[in-house]
Amino acid sequence: MYNKRLEHSLNFELLNINGNDLLTLGIPKGKEIGIVLEKLLFLVMDDPKLNTKEKLVEVIKKEFI
Repeated sequence: MYNKRLEHSLNFELLNINGNDLLTLGIPKGKEIGIVLEKLLFLVMDDPKLNTKEKLVEVIKKEFI
């Protein structure tokens, strides 16, 4: 579950996608953006090869839209 304190310890800048990209893809503005970014970051930490914009967009479309 999304944790505001955890967000401060995670570096979303490591991702090759950002909140504006998520908004463009249709993710609702607000805490949902943080939730998706957090999940993407954990996926990328487990598999760094996923950290391309194209692959992350695929994951978002498959898992979150």
